[in-house]
Order: sequence, then C-alpha cells, then structure tokens
Amino acid sequence: AKAAKIDALLKGRENYITSSSNDLSKVVIYSVTDHSPARFYTIDFSTNKAGFWFSQYPHLEKVAMSSPQPISFMSRDGKQLKGYLTLPVGDAKAPLIVFPHGGPTSRDYQEFDPWVQFLSSMGYAVLQVNFRGSDGFGTSHETAGYRQWGRLMQDDVMDGMSFVAKHPRVDVNNSCMVGASYGGYVALV
Repeated sequence: AKAAKIDALLKGRENYITSSSNDLSKVVIYSVTDHSPARFYTIDFSTNKAGFWFSQYPHLEKVAMSSPQPISFMSRDGKQLKGYLTLPVGDAKAPLIVFPHGGPTSRDYQEFDPWVQFLSSMGYAVLQVNFRGSDGFGTSHETAGYRQWGRLMQDDVMDGMSFVAKHPRVDVNNSCMVGASYGGYVALV
C-alpha cells in the first residue's frame, strides 16, 4: 500500500525506501529515472506529501540527457542477448563507445549511469551488452559464460556492435571500447 502511494506521489520514477521513522509514517525515498540523476525525497504519509530533499548530481538537474534504449539481438551462435544503446541528444550520427560491464557476473540496467550520460553528453553513442555470463537472466545465461572469457563472451559484445551498426545514427567505423574490471578485460581483448 505504501509503495503505491509513493509511486503515485513520484510518478514516472523508480522509487526505493532508504530510511524511515520507527512507525513508518515518514520515509526517505531514493528516486531515479534512466535519464536524470537520482533525487532524494521525504514523504510524510500523514499529509500524503512528498518534499524534495536533494539531488545526487545537482549540476545535472537542468541538463538534457538521453534515455538508454533496450536492444535485443541474436549472437552468432543463436543465443538471444539484451543490452542498451544510448544515443546523444540531437540527430547527428555519433561515434560509438562500447562499454562492457564489470563482473562478469553483473549486468547493465536501464537506469541512470553517470558514465554513460557523460559519454553521451560528449556526442557519443554508448552500447552496453549483457553478454552471456551476466546475471539477472537466469542460470543458463550466467553459466553459458563459464570458461568463455575472451571467447563467446567477447563474441557477444562484438555481435552487439554488429547489431547497432545498422542504426542510422551509429558510426561503428569510429568506435572504441572502454570498461573497468571485467569490462576493462573485454576492452583489452
């Protein structure tokens, strides 16, 4: 019941309770969209009012940002894969940055990512692929990545790049790959 009230007060956002009073009459909410920085709100259920507290990135509050768009494609060996393509604001063709996640048992989400938004704001298209081995897609997807570092997992990322090459706003001939942790390994391979 409280979750529905929170979502009604903070429409169009993903909302998470981060703290509350002992009687749960007042809560602090972490609230985010995929194209704006996280905000913290307080909600008083006795008045059913939400009050803005602060932004995680206040300097980005009035900056136009892009929404990551979900993509789905088949790998070269027939595995269904998912990911996200974030295009910069505007209509120009954009060079591509492939941005593999760390882990590898981690994953990318359709959520605000300061790195993706920074790269997109600089005029780059950003590709994130949930290659085999990523978590959140079932045991078979995760275990399909076992012993596949630099092999099928790498192919999945390259197949994602081939998939977005068909997009009229993506310039894969002008591309690079960057990442941290396992994503850095993918970039080096």
